[in-house]
Amino acid sequence: MEQKAPADLTIGKTEADRTQFVTLSYAGQTVELVQEEAAYVNARPGVKVQAVKQSENDKVTLEGAIFGLYAGKTLPMQPEPLL
Repeated sequence: MEQKAPADLTIGKTEADRTQFVTLSYAGQTVELVQEEAAYVNARPGVKVQAVKQSENDKVTLEGAIFGLYAGKTLPMQPEPLL
């Protein structure tokens, strides 16, 4: 069971999300090493951003401001949008 997620990733919220099973089968007494592969997916942490633009002079909220949000590095493509 995964107890701590790798850097920049999140751990599953339920025990089922954190648990993966791998089966190693007996291959005979003359076999030195048995190998199996398992694929695991760790979700990236989510983020919620709220931006408000205010006038520097009187701190009044300015309506209609447009903001851009950019990643500091190229993120791998996923089936769902990241931003």
